[in-house]
Amino acid sequence: MRNLVYLAAVASLAGCLSEAKYNQKYAEKYCEEWAACGVATECPIDSTGTSAEDDGSCDFDRKAANDCLKGEWTCSDGLEGYNFPETPAACDNVCGGGGGGTTPEDTGSAG
Repeated sequence: MRNLVYLAAVASLAGCLSEAKYNQKYAEKYCEEWAACGVATECPIDSTGTSAEDDGSCDFDRKAANDCLKGEWTCSDGLEGYNFPETPAACDNVCGGGGGGTTPEDTGSAG
């Protein structure tokens, strides 16, 4: 019985965030931040959380996904006159060691 309670507690801490649900929540968050940064173009991520270059392969890390969504997002002005959302570092680990965060350079939207 104690093991069942422990397992339930661990599951609740990690959340029930699936890869598909994360992709949807990431898309919503990214597009919110895109608008907050004052970018004049349409958000480059569709409602499923994918971009044009997404190859679909992912070794999903639920903890990194939760940390990504709850982390601090900022606006980067790395390209002169062009702001875009800068994702938390945890986003880079959502798909196992990199590739979770998306920037305009990744999507071909810069410029």
